[in-house]
Amino acid sequence: MDSTVYVSSPHPYPNDYRNYWYIYAPGNAVSIKVHFYVIETEDYFDSVNVYDGGWHLVASYTGNHNNVWTPEIDGNEAIVELVSDSSDTAYGFDIDLIKYLKIPSPPLFLDEGDIIIFGKPQDTLAHTVVVVQTYPLLVAAHSNDHDNYDWKNYLTPYGGQFKYAYFFEIPFSAGGYHNLAYYWPWDWPAPLVISAEPGNHEQDYNNIEPGQTYYIDWAMQSNGYPDIPDTVKFTLYLDNMPVHSWYVPGLWTGDQKIVEDYPLVFSSSSQRLTIKADPEDYWEESDEWDNEFYLDLTGICEDTTPPTCTLTSPNGGESVDACDFMLVQWGAEDPPEPPDYGITGQAL
Repeated sequence: MDSTVYVSSPHPYPNDYRNYWYIYAPGNAVSIKVHFYVIETEDYFDSVNVYDGGWHLVASYTGNHNNVWTPEIDGNEAIVELVSDSSDTAYGFDIDLIKYLKIPSPPLFLDEGDIIIFGKPQDTLAHTVVVVQTYPLLVAAHSNDHDNYDWKNYLTPYGGQFKYAYFFEIPFSAGGYHNLAYYWPWDWPAPLVISAEPGNHEQDYNNIEPGQTYYIDWAMQSNGYPDIPDTVKFTLYLDNMPVHSWYVPGLWTGDQKIVEDYPLVFSSSSQRLTIKADPEDYWEESDEWDNEFYLDLTGICEDTTPPTCTLTSPNGGESVDACDFMLVQWGAEDPPEPPDYGITGQAL
């Protein structure tokens, strides 16, 4: 927002001179820039210096300049200093404009589905909150510490991170929440692929040999309304047990996360492979049921090699009467040992 101001040095300014001018934007401004219509000083020896409200130097000018904007200064205050030495003076300076950014007044009403975005317009990642309940007012807020806060707390700078709030309405029917979902690349047979060879997307989940290495491809996407501005977790599960997790620092709406050729070995007891986005349900989503995809491993090849059995008792030579019982024990390797059985022997 621009505002007209009139601040000038003496014309010309005197020798051995030092003076300060304090320039303020409205109290709820969070940054300010100052426009010099003209600056004329003795080059190298006299200068116009600009400070923020904490007396940190922001810019310094010497010589002749026209139509100069200072860098953006945090806060609502700029301090301008003119310093001259003991010889030769010049016109000085004229300030005619300031530009400032401020937190807008909050809306009188918020409805479910309203989106509040915090951050400067040029921020790479704008943090967002979504109003999920209006009475009492609750929002799903994603900040540095990932806690939920009343939205009014964000109308002042929060930890130096949030400076501006922008309000606009996105109804639930238009996808007011984040959403993560499986993604189906056009040349893949499914969003989750088990391949016997790396470098391709041929589906081999129906013909898996235990003990062999297979290569996993998977794809997920962000397809809700706001960009996901912070860490997103993806986890691969085998029979509901986590195998490996991947993390991305954020995901724009419409972007995908794709992983190819992750090596994995199956056993003969493996039954289901699943890829899931946001497994701890950290992000509130418009659809919590489309962020996973699984394959049932119906084609596991069973091991048909007979076990190696070793008889442990009886030792041989024993006699058994008709209708008597004798315990026969043996050991087996692959599959596991069977239990002991009683065997009825009958004399011939």
